Amino acid sequence: MMKLTKKSGKMSIFACFFQKIGHFSSFLRIFLVVLAVGAGVCRAQAESTENDPREVWLPFKRGYWANCSRGAAKGHGWIFNLVEGPPVVAAEDGRVILIDHPNRIIVDHGGGLLGFYEINGRWEAEVIPGELISAGTELADIDTRGNRKGRGDPMLNFSVRGPTLQKTHDVRFRLAGSKKAVDINKKTKYLSGTRKSHASQGNFRDSTLRGNEFREQGVLITSANHMYWLPGGKETMYEGKALKEADAVVFQLWTSDEAGKKKLAYEEKAAPDDGNHFVLSVTIPAHISGNCWYRLGARNKGGIKGGTQIPARVDSRH
Repeated sequence: MMKLTKKSGKMSIFACFFQKIGHFSSFLRIFLVVLAVGAGVCRAQAESTENDPREVWLPFKRGYWANCSRGAAKGHGWIFNLVEGPPVVAAEDGRVILIDHPNRIIVDHGGGLLGFYEINGRWEAEVIPGELISAGTELADIDTRGNRKGRGDPMLNFSVRGPTLQKTHDVRFRLAGSKKAVDINKKTKYLSGTRKSHASQGNFRDSTLRGNEFREQGVLITSANHMYWLPGGKETMYEGKALKEADAVVFQLWTSDEAGKKKLAYEEKAAPDDGNHFVLSVTIPAHISGNCWYRLGARNKGGIKGGTQIPARVDSRH
């Protein structure tokens, strides 16, 4: 039997110690690799979720048929011929933002996406701006009196858009009798299975700014502000960073007159610090209410570049 000397015993202890360190280092490397892969997967899932098709109901009342005369051609949305005069209904839960006569209702459907319901024909609104609604809620009652069959029939142009999207978001529709949401093709007749659901209304959350909405104007927003529903007469703080050298970061809000002409109704500004960060205090005057459009932008001697204006609603009760 081999005898362990004092020296060899010390060597064995050190060898064992370094061996354990080696095992721990290997484990640590494997853990970091798994963590990095997991983060990449989560990031990819988040990106894919944001770009995934939105599943919605048909935007007219249950039990009615309508012909789709145009699919999402060139991103302009879907046109439904409402020959039977079905009421126009909400395709998802949301909050009514604008009722823009003579032909448009805009609804915040959450996640930064707006539903545009543009009606060609006589109609009467069944909701009011600011109202929380569920999928299937009647938005407009269609008047078919005096229409000649095949000519002058009411039509609905439906699209789902974000504040900076010029084209409609990719959408899949839930149909009557179908378990899976499908892409709609033009020149096909569809039966609506959209019914009003009160259960899901409480789950709706107003859209908030995600940060990049005003990137074109040189501003990144880091605060969680409502996107389409603005308080009147109350202070709102916008925080973020100017993406370029600027004398000031400016909040601008437009309203429109009876003729639909926009006019600048309110403006506020703040100078960014040395790191281009800014905090902008905005208090929209209490006398301003109703439909509006607003933007934030980095302003220098050349003014604000970029024309993104977000449609919104100003309400002092918000």
